[in-house]
Amino acid sequence: AVFLTKGVGQNDYFDFEHLDGVVGFDRRQYFGSTARSAFTLNQIMTLDSWTAVVRPIVESKYAPLTLVFVAFIFITSYGIIGVMIGTVIKTTWSSISSAKIGTLDT
Repeated sequence: AVFLTKGVGQNDYFDFEHLDGVVGFDRRQYFGSTARSAFTLNQIMTLDSWTAVVRPIVESKYAPLTLVFVAFIFITSYGIIGVMIGTVIKTTWSSISSAKIGTLDT
């Protein structure tokens, strides 16, 4: 979050006049502070309107930042899927264990 706050939020290049054809991108709204950057990264992680945030940056002269966003999306998606699978497995294992205990009592 700090990297994107410095690289995008406090970089004058990402103002409207430098981004041709981009309407509605406000660098201060998305990356103006560390808290805003963290909230924006959470939005990108959940893929909630992430293209509105990432597209202006990808289409700018700072296109190498694309690698940061792609890596972030892959790593966080992998982590979320791991948590979901772990929860399903734990719940299933608990159900199986309680079912075995119930059949042994009768």
